[in-house]
Amino acid sequence: MPQLHLPLPRPARDALLGAALLVLGGAAVAGAATGGGYTAGNASAGASVYTNSCAQCHGANLGGGAGPPLVGASIKNGYKTPAALYDFIKTQMPANAPNSLSAKQYADVTAFVLGKNGGAPGTSGAAPGHGKSQGPPRTGTVGNVAGTKKGARTGENAPGNSHVSAEIVRAAPPTTKRFAALPAGANVTISDAMMRGAASDGKDWLIDGRTYDNQRYSPLTQIDTKNVTSLVPVALVQTGITASFETTPIVVNGVMYLTTPVVENKMKIIAVNAATGARLWETTNNLGQFQICCGPVNRGAAVAYGRVYVVTLDNKLLALDATSGKVVWQKSVADARLGYSETMAPV
Repeated sequence: MPQLHLPLPRPARDALLGAALLVLGGAAVAGAATGGGYTAGNASAGASVYTNSCAQCHGANLGGGAGPPLVGASIKNGYKTPAALYDFIKTQMPANAPNSLSAKQYADVTAFVLGKNGGAPGTSGAAPGHGKSQGPPRTGTVGNVAGTKKGARTGENAPGNSHVSAEIVRAAPPTTKRFAALPAGANVTISDAMMRGAASDGKDWLIDGRTYDNQRYSPLTQIDTKNVTSLVPVALVQTGITASFETTPIVVNGVMYLTTPVVENKMKIIAVNAATGARLWETTNNLGQFQICCGPVNRGAAVAYGRVYVVTLDNKLLALDATSGKVVWQKSVADARLGYSETMAPV
């Protein structure tokens, strides 16, 4: 089950990205490549690609595991054409090394996923990755959605079609759930003076690197090599998000702020009581179109001036009220269609 643990050292956290992911629940990335249909032979070869690059996260039968399932409505309804599915896989997967496979491997694994979702092979054109054709499958079906003729560009790929930009703008607004008030007397408004003096603050963790020189070193001495083995769990926070966690929690006056990775185009910003683990509020942010360079991760928030600041994979900068989780404002900082994505913890 998805759980929050204390942050690992950065090398250990980054090592969690070693598994190849194939996350297919989001909006497709439009592409302009052309090619022929795919064949049953493509799907058969794609089974081996899937086993080597995808099964460890998504299960031997595509039923899901550390990653989401690759069969069902999210695939059948999320991609208008086989080309859209191919483009998404090729530009974003594996999550830790996008576009690292060959054109044939991407075409084959696309055909394999299509076949597992009831898609029919195409009836014309060379198979992608064979002969002169190195592009995506342009014929066949995704579930019960009919494909297009060879080389055709329709729907989200059509020139002049506004679907892609509309997808970026029209992501569902964030939603916030409040569970409890902040602990009595907890002032979560962090000032410039507090951040400049973070090195002398032994009870809080106010900046992603703890101090502006990013030493990430805690001066606390209550836990040491003699008693660390006697530690026992006090609380377990269930986030509902299953993916690689790279967030560094911010702690101020007994309140811990953390962010989750992105799964199925959703991420959460959460405030918890640092002493008990009880959730105080939880805001779910719905992402529009995005591309991935380094995995579907988020490395944390910045907290200052009564706000919680978070950047997102679809290039939004969000400002939330630190006491309630309500989104105060948001602003686009880059264009996802040009390959930009944001995973950093702001400072």
